[in-house]
Amino acid sequence: MSNILTHITHEIASYIQCTGSTLANIFQFVTLFGKFLWQSIIFIVETVISCVFNLADGLSSASNDFVLFIQDLTDIFESVLKILGDTGDHIVLAIISFVNSFKTLLIQLHLSIHAIFESVLHLFLCTLINAKALLILIGNSTIFLVQLGPNLLFSIVYGITSAISWALQLTWDYFLRIANAILAFLKSVHYELSDIPPSSLFGVLLAIVISLGFFFFLKSILFYWRMAKSWIAEKSWLRMPKFKRPHLLQQGGKLEMEIHSTGHLLRQLEQEREDKLCVICHDHFKCVILLPCRHFCLCQTCVDTIQESNPICPLCRHFVTDSLKVYT
Repeated sequence: MSNILTHITHEIASYIQCTGSTLANIFQFVTLFGKFLWQSIIFIVETVISCVFNLADGLSSASNDFVLFIQDLTDIFESVLKILGDTGDHIVLAIISFVNSFKTLLIQLHLSIHAIFESVLHLFLCTLINAKALLILIGNSTIFLVQLGPNLLFSIVYGITSAISWALQLTWDYFLRIANAILAFLKSVHYELSDIPPSSLFGVLLAIVISLGFFFFLKSILFYWRMAKSWIAEKSWLRMPKFKRPHLLQQGGKLEMEIHSTGHLLRQLEQEREDKLCVICHDHFKCVILLPCRHFCLCQTCVDTIQESNPICPLCRHFVTDSLKVYT
């Protein structure tokens, strides 16, 4: 028995080890896949951020080129003004004011465009940073959930196997304790009974045999007593009431009619008496209804007898579960 339990324990341990290695491989694969997914997400986010920064650098260089273009244009206007210095003062002042106004307009337009680009770029960068944080959160959550499943499964399997092994070990210890207790009890009984003389054992066996013989003798006497009682009860004509003989009539026809009516009355009285008597003993009147068949056919004495020996209805042969006494 111990070898079988040891073999079963080794088989369970090997199964647990195989399950643990399988779960470890699955966990390692899931971890590698999560790392690959995480590195891919980081690479995509870094690429997008580098593109945004390159775009911002390009816009910044374009704005600087635009400023240089405005400065060159201003220099050209100043050289033109110098060439046209011989013209009238009003024309020069007008052109200077126009140039200053145009220069101011271009500077304000440049500043407005630059501010708009900076705002858009700042908003785009904030959106990318938030998207990066969201992707990081999604990646970490996915890795956590992927790791949680195998860890939870491994914990459940480990707990169940530990409980099974503990239960088997406890059962085996309890079985060993019971076996040791039984062996100790048998040894004590053998020690206590070893000094009994053979004559005493023979006397005990003889007493048992005599008791059984006396019991079967009493049972057979009771059986034959019941058979004799039933046979006496069947002879109902011994207990028939005595009726007066009919008066002999003078005429033959009337005498025959009177005899016929008297015989019919006797048979009717006999039938009524038999209908009221118990169907087993024919000594006592019917007073008990058998359940569940509801047959009204026995007296209280016979009901007690059949309930002790064979509780079956004598009419329908159904099993009797209970009885109901009727008072008439």
